[in-house]
Amino acid sequence: MSVENRADRQLHQLGLQPADLDLVINTHLHFDHAGGNPLFVGVTVAVQQEELEAAATDNYLPVWDAPGLQFQSVEGDWSPVPGVDMMFTPGHTPGHQSMLVRFENARPWLFTWDAVCTQEHWISQDLGATADVRRARASLTRLREVAADEKAKLIFGHDMAQWEALGMDQSGGPRLVASDE
Repeated sequence: MSVENRADRQLHQLGLQPADLDLVINTHLHFDHAGGNPLFVGVTVAVQQEELEAAATDNYLPVWDAPGLQFQSVEGDWSPVPGVDMMFTPGHTPGHQSMLVRFENARPWLFTWDAVCTQEHWISQDLGATADVRRARASLTRLREVAADEKAKLIFGHDMAQWEALGMDQSGGPRLVASDE
């Protein structure tokens, strides 16, 4: 990842600064998902309580925390704003959460993040890297049910081909994508 891919640089391309945000949501506290947290001092960072506890005691890289960060712990499913549902999907980590985004005139998008890392994992039902196989399997089952019920477009956390197709490749700035329809 280049310096231009950092969260603050991507926000700048949209005319925003980290301080312009009201809330940052960490899906989990692994370095590749929460390593940018120190850029958001003064902004509330929401994360599952179970994930905060795990990161403080397990072998997480210490990049998820920094002086001045303001964590808001959540437990279970929750909604930060209308149309966005955070789903508690433990297994990859103790406090992993996925996201369902509903649009007014398009089908919803289900962001599995690291509960299901790639389309290949989705098809094969492989779990990938997981801290708790039983919980990961239950989360995968839940995500499959939600995807079917909602007829959701799936977005995987580490499927580079998919991210490039969405315009989120390593070479340029962000591309606003409202729907695939």
